[in-house]
Amino acid sequence: MGLLKYMAKRALDSLVTIFLVFMLNFFVCYQNIAEARGLPETEQFMNYVNFVFVDRFGTLDMPGSPNTLDYIFGRLSYSLIILAISAIIAILVGVAFGAFASFRRGSKTDLLFLAFFVTLIMVPNWWFGFFLLMFLTPPFPAGKWHSFDWINVPFLSDPFGKTQDFLWHTTLPIISLTLSMVGVYFLVSRNCIAATFSEPYIVTAKAKGVKRRSIIFRHALKNAIIPIAAGAALIPVFLINASISVERVFSLNGIGDALYHSLVTQRDQPRWDILPTLPAIFLLVSVITIVIHFFLDVLNYQLDPRLRRSMTDGAGLFISLKSRRWKSRRARLKRFLSSFMKGISGKLGLAIILLFFAFAVLSPILPLADPELANPVLRNQPPSLEHIFGTDEHGRDVLSRTIWAARVSLVESLGALFIAILAGTTVGMISGYYRDRAIGYMLDRVTDVFLSVPLIFVVLFLPIETGSLKWILAVGLSTWAIAAKIVRSQVLVTREKTYIESAKALGVTDTRIFLTCVLPDAIGVIAANMVYIAGLVILIQTSLDFFGFKRFLWSRDPGLPPVTVAPVLSWGSILSYNVGTFISLKTWWVVIPPIACIILLGLALILIGNKITEVLNPHIRSAHEIIGEI
Repeated sequence: MGLLKYMAKRALDSLVTIFLVFMLNFFVCYQNIAEARGLPETEQFMNYVNFVFVDRFGTLDMPGSPNTLDYIFGRLSYSLIILAISAIIAILVGVAFGAFASFRRGSKTDLLFLAFFVTLIMVPNWWFGFFLLMFLTPPFPAGKWHSFDWINVPFLSDPFGKTQDFLWHTTLPIISLTLSMVGVYFLVSRNCIAATFSEPYIVTAKAKGVKRRSIIFRHALKNAIIPIAAGAALIPVFLINASISVERVFSLNGIGDALYHSLVTQRDQPRWDILPTLPAIFLLVSVITIVIHFFLDVLNYQLDPRLRRSMTDGAGLFISLKSRRWKSRRARLKRFLSSFMKGISGKLGLAIILLFFAFAVLSPILPLADPELANPVLRNQPPSLEHIFGTDEHGRDVLSRTIWAARVSLVESLGALFIAILAGTTVGMISGYYRDRAIGYMLDRVTDVFLSVPLIFVVLFLPIETGSLKWILAVGLSTWAIAAKIVRSQVLVTREKTYIESAKALGVTDTRIFLTCVLPDAIGVIAANMVYIAGLVILIQTSLDFFGFKRFLWSRDPGLPPVTVAPVLSWGSILSYNVGTFISLKTWWVVIPPIACIILLGLALILIGNKITEVLNPHIRSAHEIIGEI
């Protein structure tokens, strides 16, 4: 398939996705604004078309009555600039450190880098923002895009001075956004570059005496650039959510702040009648994301001719069928567990998860203080023998609250992660394996729709009112599309391998091919990217607590209403509710324990994911030996 033909095909796919987003915007957003309520659905749709294409999303009830679209574009420009700068810096820094760590895989340096960048992934970006505000202001200003002297100065009159003032005011937001993204590219580049060390061209280059730097950057990095570039397509998925957090922390009037106030009142309560800015932001952000995906797909198509075979009709020559003999499930499971328990990484990750589960299960019987018992006399006490982790602003024991919070945090985080991986793996395998059929095409379009929709929409409009179930389903359903895209990209390559063609020729059913050939290849990819998805899950969970969307618990007391107004105790809620005292009083002991738990959970997931990848992918294991010789 030629480039122009492929571009035309992807353009048509993008138009279909835009149409689906346009219809979703009607059902989710427009029908919830005040002027659409109570009208017949046909009349609503006609008004919606007129509202979008003629009225340009109407006018706002503000001084001067600005047009909604002009108002959104005015806020969008600044947000896009800082998001683009942050993404570019994150890509360059993450890939550079990932390439350096790849040929030291398994060493102390690699483990140090791994722990550092996993910490960056798991810590919420809004917490980075508050941390920067504590220590880097007033040297760096915050709260505006420009200083007072430059607000009304036209850009063309002094472009250098205007740009310099803008960058000075946005330094802290850019750093905060960069820190939240750089770890993703470190992990992607580290895993992808290390996997290329077992390729024949790397072995040949080593045998010819090529220098180590040339092998890493001219050969390994160049051939690993495809999955690294493909990872850029997933950045827009959470940039809008990140922009809401960062703009709220630094009090910036950008697109994230406009989106938040389209959904939430000044008292941080969900709006019953949403503002007209919501459908405008929904459609505009979705279209921008779809366009970015289009250009990134074309870039990936051009970067490596080998990738075109998985997009068209070619076939690869990788693994023979005899390496995929059908063996008993019990024997394979026993062999997998035996390999998984070798070494320390898998056992350490599993031990951390089991320790958290033990705390969650045993918290009611452990000799802990009541996590909700307030004692004004003990407010903001530092760590002591009586209170090992100190107390918060209400005099509650931080250690007890952190251990009790493990119950909700583990259930919600791992539950949402399970839904995301299960749904994403299923959809990704079907859409990739049946890419030439209607079912594969439709599933791929649905995945694109979910990737283009800001994550906060899925959470807020899920028709479940209370309990952790809403959070689990909402966060899982808002991140499954990421796993689906990752799995689909792997299946597109796997389905063209010779052992798949041989299995089909032998009459093996599609179900058996899925379970014994395609799924094992996909599991390694899922495991390698599990911490990225887990980081998104925890980021969304903690961000929702920070935004003020309280969750409520069902009461078992028949004398009480069915829903008791009580915020759920989680690591995210502890962070969000105590960030004020942390900034004003420097009570570090209030935020360090939940942050440490979140980081340890992410580290455990990546250790388990790396071990699963090594067990399932023999090329990774053989690469370790080659890396040590380079």
